[in-house]
Amino acid sequence: MQVVCEGFSTTKRVETKDGVADLVTEFDQRVEEILIKQLSEKFPTHRFIGEESVAAGSSVVFTDDPTWIIDPIDGTTNFVHG
Repeated sequence: MQVVCEGFSTTKRVETKDGVADLVTEFDQRVEEILIKQLSEKFPTHRFIGEESVAAGSSVVFTDDPTWIIDPIDGTTNFVHG
């Protein structure tokens, strides 16, 4: 994905979530947003749980609807270090 490739060659804004080893970058957030937007268009009746949006305070409501769990960049620590 172009957004992830873009992140390899730029300085990243890195924040922590629950601890010093739990990192998030603006690229994690952008990729999650893109994935949910595009998947929602293709699967309008499905629900989505995004790692970054839940960490930022979005609530999770479980239903019987098909649900996607999104981890936008698995391995953010490695991504941060290139």
